[in-house]
Amino acid sequence: MLVLVQFFSLIIPLKKKSIYIILVILEILNSWGALEVYFISLVASLFQIKQFIQFMLHGGCDIINIMLQSYSGLMIEGDSKCFDVESVLMFGTL
Repeated sequence: MLVLVQFFSLIIPLKKKSIYIILVILEILNSWGALEVYFISLVASLFQIKQFIQFMLHGGCDIINIMLQSYSGLMIEGDSKCFDVESVLMFGTL
């Protein structure tokens, strides 16, 4: 966008004040563009993080999970898994 403004300023002469106002507006629009990336990544992480972690582990916890399931009643409370992720959207995230 900055290059486009500079190109048009060669064709259409603008005052420094006008160029400054245009650049400020472009910076504001650029900032709002970053927010959409944040929201898209937030939603994607909510739905995809569990699948991504399973892909990264690639069965590395299978043996540990079998051992944990056999001892689950003796000393472990909760889920008997090597690694598990749950993502929730809570107040204050946005």
